[in-house]
Amino acid sequence: MSGGSDFPPTLLKTSLHDDRGTDSLHAFKMAARIQAANVSDHPILIRTLTNVGHGAGRTMQMSIDVQTEKFLFMAKHLM
Repeated sequence: MSGGSDFPPTLLKTSLHDDRGTDSLHAFKMAARIQAANVSDHPILIRTLTNVGHGAGRTMQMSIDVQTEKFLFMAKHLM
């Protein structure tokens, strides 16, 4: 990515223990590249979940919390 881009508010999510074999470092690298290229004041955030894989191992409360966080982020930045 080249510098000087106006990125929208972005929330990336990753899991430290994704059972599909996807390394969470890819999400960290992507977030860092977008942050470095972003010229707007929009937030570029990353949320890291621990002790869960790709949906596996989540309790009902964890799933509710993740969805609530996502909807709050969208509501804050879309309104």
